[in-house]
Amino acid sequence: MTLLVTGAPLKGQDVNLEQGLRYYIKFNSSLEDRSSNNIQSDLDGTVYRKDRFGNCDFALGFEGYLQLLKIGKEAFNNLSDFSVSLWMKTENSGFGTFLSVANSSRDNELNLNVLQDGTIASNIRNQPNVPGIRIDGSKSVKDGEWHHVVLTRLASTGMARIYVDNTLDAEKQMPLGVIQVSDNGAVLGNDQDCLAGCYSANQQYYGLLDDLRVYDRVLNNNEIKALFDLSEAEANQEPLGSVESVETCDQQLTLSLKRAFDSFTWNTGATTSTINVSSSGQYIVTGMVADCIYSDTTNVQINQIPDLQISANELDLTCNSSIELVVNGVSFDSYEWSNGEAGATLLVDTPGTYYVQGTYDCGIVTSNQIVVTKSQIIEEVGIIKERIYTDCGDRALLTASGGLDNYLWSTGENSDFIQVDEGGEYTVTAYNVCGDQLTASVIVEGMSRDSYFIPNAFTPNGDRINDYFELDQRLLGAKLLIFNRWGQRIYESLEYKNDWSGQNAQSGVYYFSIDHECLLRPIKGWVRILK
Repeated sequence: MTLLVTGAPLKGQDVNLEQGLRYYIKFNSSLEDRSSNNIQSDLDGTVYRKDRFGNCDFALGFEGYLQLLKIGKEAFNNLSDFSVSLWMKTENSGFGTFLSVANSSRDNELNLNVLQDGTIASNIRNQPNVPGIRIDGSKSVKDGEWHHVVLTRLASTGMARIYVDNTLDAEKQMPLGVIQVSDNGAVLGNDQDCLAGCYSANQQYYGLLDDLRVYDRVLNNNEIKALFDLSEAEANQEPLGSVESVETCDQQLTLSLKRAFDSFTWNTGATTSTINVSSSGQYIVTGMVADCIYSDTTNVQINQIPDLQISANELDLTCNSSIELVVNGVSFDSYEWSNGEAGATLLVDTPGTYYVQGTYDCGIVTSNQIVVTKSQIIEEVGIIKERIYTDCGDRALLTASGGLDNYLWSTGENSDFIQVDEGGEYTVTAYNVCGDQLTASVIVEGMSRDSYFIPNAFTPNGDRINDYFELDQRLLGAKLLIFNRWGQRIYESLEYKNDWSGQNAQSGVYYFSIDHECLLRPIKGWVRILK
């Protein structure tokens, strides 16, 4: 440590600022104990401020009620001879206690106060409810400036002295005895009216403190002067402000100021003391405290609720022995399916409704639902045969059973039924939903063809008997073609009405073709004309 000492020392008084150093904290943006004792301290609402050399965040600021610094009891416990040295810049308008040491028997074991008139006062080992045992200084420190304050006590005589700015300000014999400190019994910032508590708003210290040192001996005048003249050899080169990271599962987070800014602005443009954020990112509030600029950064990670989806290539078990359900997208820490099984995939062989729940840091997410079905498979096809009677005569109606699609009959037809008027074997082929080929056959007995009367001869001689080529009445309207033996067409009617008398034809044999909607195929044959 570099010490810069000014002024001429008094003869016979050596300067050793390391000897007997029990506790030393510079408040240079940290609570590090720079003695060799590593005594712990904890901020409780206090903030770092600018020190007497103009370094921001190199002094400790008390700006509100119950802003404290809690010091490990080892800094003061079992002190006989002692010295307490610190720098202060008070902003109190009234009374304020800036050092309070207590135990379970005495809440005023040791304290330092700034009084209403700005002078420094101290109690040492005061018994409860015993007034007047206090050493009072005379110099006011309420002038908005930094002041160096030293309190010493010699154990053998109880002589206590207060120094302000390297000048003896007061001395008085105080109660003898070793300083006793209970757990949590040493604080800066307010007076303990009971151990570790019973604080009062009218005893809160407001202002700055810096370079607190506690010695287990009485400092001499040259050492007090050396501390007064000590220049800061360390400058704050660090950016001012704090950085913290927050990860949350809430979809909205409220960010608040971390210090009492005089004026400030968030990087979102807001000027309110709190902002609500709903997206991840870096949020910075920049503002002034006294004449120091601070930027406090919060890196926010909002864990979005992931989408959990499941899918399958097939949803029907009819033609499959099993179906694999698969989790898509974001990976979760674990999965539990609706049937109790675990894993990112599920092999199902039973119809039903399935879903999965994924567990991750923020809780549980439920997926979409998949309905797996299974239809009854048709495994055979049949043919129902029945004879029907129509205006066109009797026929066989063949109907394929099974309710399948894509029938194909041996006749080439592809409906689920056909009508036939000829005997023989008929076959139908069909496919079920799984693509299995099913086949059935049926034998149809011969059908009567003489049910349509077609004459084999007629005599157009004018006797009004058998003068016309007269067909069965059910074939009226048929298409009739007549050819001679040489294949020449001698007669044609698209809607024959039994009115051809063989005109323009000689006696002989002629070939005919009859086509009608009642016929599955044209009827062809020979007819003789006798004149």
